[in-house]
Amino acid sequence: MMGTPAISAYSQEIVPLVKYGGNFKKVEVSIEGKPYWFLFDSGAGETIISPEIARLLNKQVYGSVTGYRHTGEKFEYQLCDGANIKIGSTVIPHETFGVYDLMSFLPKEAPKIDGVLSLKTFQGRVLSIDLAAKKLTIETTSSAGKKEKRMTPVLSRLVTGPDGSQLDVFTALRREGKLYWFLLDTANMQPVLVSSHVAREWGLAAGPASTGTARMTDISFGKGTDSVEFSVEDIIYDGMLSFGFISKKVFLIDLGKNKMWVD
Repeated sequence: MMGTPAISAYSQEIVPLVKYGGNFKKVEVSIEGKPYWFLFDSGAGETIISPEIARLLNKQVYGSVTGYRHTGEKFEYQLCDGANIKIGSTVIPHETFGVYDLMSFLPKEAPKIDGVLSLKTFQGRVLSIDLAAKKLTIETTSSAGKKEKRMTPVLSRLVTGPDGSQLDVFTALRREGKLYWFLLDTANMQPVLVSSHVAREWGLAAGPASTGTARMTDISFGKGTDSVEFSVEDIIYDGMLSFGFISKKVFLIDLGKNKMWVD
């Protein structure tokens, strides 16, 4: 069984985020010496490869894992035994991969995408997300420590899904002394989403009929207050941070110790 890596065991790695479509970002990786393009989605929960890659790796696909989209819709995918994913010069062992045909729900004209990198890909490591600079950084103990000193700690939760096999991060937004937990989702291209119940509590909507309306309001997060555009949706979480919100800050996430900072 593959153990959790010690972050002192590898060098700091800057990972370019490349435009895929709209604001979606992809990362070049290699598996067994072959290059692939993986979508980066901090809210995906799982490292996904296509059935084609599973066949090329001669992996037996098995089982079924159930997750839930933010709308409550059930989402199922299969598994296969893992392998090493190389990102730049960093080699990341994976015990298993999720297996799913990503192209099946993308537009026919969309460029080929071979898999998904999620926060689970970097499990046990410290990761910086800087969307404005179009980069991820896999940190070392030293580089993470230097960044922590100039950044502001924020509350975070590591969430592992119904069967404990996934990994997402939620962070707390504070309003009128209360905490509301939002999924960190770089693939949310809408405004920051809030559930109907949160919208009512915040005075953003009178009821479910206001779903889809966008409103600006001030939220305490990190240092000071942010003026944020929200859209009201019928979702299972308090809310979901968006690409636009995340791109205005740098996030440093310790995926081993469940700590997070923003700058």
